[in-house]
Amino acid sequence: MPRVLFTIAGIVVGVSLCATLAWALMTMGPRPLDGVEGDVLFEADRIHAGYALWIDPSLGAHEYGEPPARYLVLYPPLWSAVLSFFRSAVVARLISFVAWLFVLAWPVIKAAPERRNVASAVALLAMSIWVLMLYGASGRPDSIAVLFAGIALERSARKGDVDWIAGALFALAAWTKPNVIGAAPGAMIAAFIATRRLRGIGGALAASAVIAGILTIASHGKWVEHLLLSTGQSPSAELFVDQLVNRAPFFVLPIGLALFSGWKRAPIAFAALATSTAWSLLCLAKIGSATNYFMEPMVCAVVVFARADLRVARGPLLGVLCIVQSLWTGIASVKASVREITFAFERRMLLGVVRASCKGPVLADEPGLELQLNGRIIQTPFQSTHRSAFSRDQWVADVNESECLVMQDDLLERPLDEVSVPHDRFDPVLRRALRERFRLDVVRTGWHVYRAKEPGP
Repeated sequence: MPRVLFTIAGIVVGVSLCATLAWALMTMGPRPLDGVEGDVLFEADRIHAGYALWIDPSLGAHEYGEPPARYLVLYPPLWSAVLSFFRSAVVARLISFVAWLFVLAWPVIKAAPERRNVASAVALLAMSIWVLMLYGASGRPDSIAVLFAGIALERSARKGDVDWIAGALFALAAWTKPNVIGAAPGAMIAAFIATRRLRGIGGALAASAVIAGILTIASHGKWVEHLLLSTGQSPSAELFVDQLVNRAPFFVLPIGLALFSGWKRAPIAFAALATSTAWSLLCLAKIGSATNYFMEPMVCAVVVFARADLRVARGPLLGVLCIVQSLWTGIASVKASVREITFAFERRMLLGVVRASCKGPVLADEPGLELQLNGRIIQTPFQSTHRSAFSRDQWVADVNESECLVMQDDLLERPLDEVSVPHDRFDPVLRRALRERFRLDVVRTGWHVYRAKEPGP
């Protein structure tokens, strides 16, 4: 009976994996850019062109004509600097996709033969979850940062210490994507308790000093201000509860079993998983948080099972729980994969129509869409709404320079007093300005396209 149950769970994960991989590969090119992809690719374009990167948003970047590009440098631009050599969303996505699969497979490859089955099962489960692949196969820096952290943790768990190289890799992960800092503290604390050495902290400090020094010189000290303004959104209790209810069930069984199994036999990996999971849960309250925050804990869970045996009897109860977990993630992943494959091609066609029929720059509620439509961004709605770095009057003036607007939801069709701070990309003041400027033209695949109203008599 247990073997039958585990086989059923494995089949469900296999189907989910095939669907998720099919989505990632089939939409590598057609998929519209998301907001963070637009940010980092735009930064890559500016680095390649030799333009100043850290500009004052209130002044804007005028190299593209009017309206100027108003933006904040989203993260320390390590990934943007790499992308400046390619300047291709497909290449960025392909590198990230390979990195995500590799960081999950690497602990399995390095595991002892008797532990590979369980470690492989958790790694394949992580690969099959669409809401993780959504970020793992994007041009964002998430996969690259998690790759650094995952390699560092696997090395540390195998050696029983966080050495200079692992410490530097942990630091590089945080500098690539600042939220990927959950595993490092736990790993370093556990390593210090076991060895009384601080080599990992030394490696992290040395790498951080070099990177911070380069950024300070290149930005004239502005990189800290940009980082805090672009990522320092307020916490939200409403968002925390919503995220916890909707995201946690995808990961509760593998992470829970890893925590239970690793606390004695893999102390470094266990401690890293504990702090990474705690950090991810805490970050769910932050406006802008998403499922990508669970990428690092899932990699930590694979590392735990690569170093420690499963401490739960592989009987009927575990088999049933595995089926429930696989169905929860599998059904959602298959449905999302099929739906989003169709949407990717339809939305690409819609953007093509907008690009061909609209004169002048096109506004959108995501900088990724603006980059696709204009070859540059105009402004970053998420940053402008939650941590505005320039005046509303400047924003309204920029809006009046545009003839078209693309929205990914019906926000402008809702009453102005209907507000969701965690989810709305524009606040009521900005929504009012957009409604005064634009009229709804077409709705397709949930996206709303607006055109400028005809001037009155």
